[in-house]
Amino acid sequence: MDEKKDDGYTCEVCGGEAELLIEGFDTVKDVMKIGSMNCRHCSSAEDVAFPEQTDDFLKAVGIALTREKEAHLFYKKAAQKTSSGKGKDMFNQLAAFEMNHYKKIAHLCHSLQRSGRWVPYLGQEELKPSQRLAELKEKKNTKQDDIDALTMAISKEEEAAALYREMAEKTEDPTGRDMFKKLTAEEEVHQKILNAQLYSLANQGIWLWGD
Repeated sequence: MDEKKDDGYTCEVCGGEAELLIEGFDTVKDVMKIGSMNCRHCSSAEDVAFPEQTDDFLKAVGIALTREKEAHLFYKKAAQKTSSGKGKDMFNQLAAFEMNHYKKIAHLCHSLQRSGRWVPYLGQEELKPSQRLAELKEKKNTKQDDIDALTMAISKEEEAAALYREMAEKTEDPTGRDMFKKLTAEEEVHQKILNAQLYSLANQGIWLWGD
């Protein structure tokens, strides 16, 4: 979890560094319309899509894409609804984290369908509260909406971890297995953060994030 944020994408035409542009991210239903992969070296541009699959493993990858998109949109909405500055910071960081997961899974989908190659995943930096929260003092304020959001978030993270754990077990390729193990570990860390926050908010009425 201490590794740097992984934002490296590979052009399937020349093997050079590419940029993944995400489009149509307003609703979960648009998950099959991902965006485009644009190479910074050969200037090629390829559509990145995820059509309906018959292969069982790629079906599971599609489920992972949908789950990551749902999680990103859920955390964005939770950040907008909470009145806590600490809550907004935590949910926004989780939303960004899940977006990076989504983009990496999209990269994997594109690479597997285009060339059958697995892509490495370095992992992301550990979630940390923004420095500006250090001086933010909040009154005790337990809102049921926040507790409900945290409860739902924990459930989503548990489901994601279970999915990636299963995919790691079924993946023979060492690069792919390593990716899914790292994704599993990251979702498990999120569970711990959210569980601690839920306990604090439900029992003491305060947000731990940033303390």
